[in-house]
Amino acid sequence: MSTTLTAATLTVTVTEAISLNGKDQGATNSFTVASINEVFKQIVTATTTATTFLKFGTAASAGTLIRSDVSYMRITNLDDTNFVTVGLQDDSSDTAYVKLEKNQSLIVGGTDEGPQVEIHASGGAFSGWSDVDSLTLDADTASCDVEIFVAMT
Repeated sequence: MSTTLTAATLTVTVTEAISLNGKDQGATNSFTVASINEVFKQIVTATTTATTFLKFGTAASAGTLIRSDVSYMRITNLDDTNFVTVGLQDDSSDTAYVKLEKNQSLIVGGTDEGPQVEIHASGGAFSGWSDVDSLTLDADTASCDVEIFVAMT
């Protein structure tokens, strides 16, 4: 199959705007990710039961992205009241949970191996990265809309 799609560069810009005592204390930081040729973008409803919304593996299929192709991922809680718990899970090892308050985002970078985590509940020393196999969402008090954006090479 031939394609007419041309890979592009993703530009991500994060801006904090605040003035304290009349002085600008904000910042703007940007980075780029070259050779993006696929995006996955979806708004989903997270319920009060933890649910898997995305999987990562070695082959693409329904609901599964190729882990090593993931270069950038953003999860945004679109709710204006409730928080959402985001789980980045390695099915056989580590799971990282992040609390996303209303209107907050989590940005996860990828590597040549895709998104990875390492968690120690007891404060142990770093021992090595674990591949993220799935993304779960769990709303706190009531269902919340969540936007998932993934850019892949």
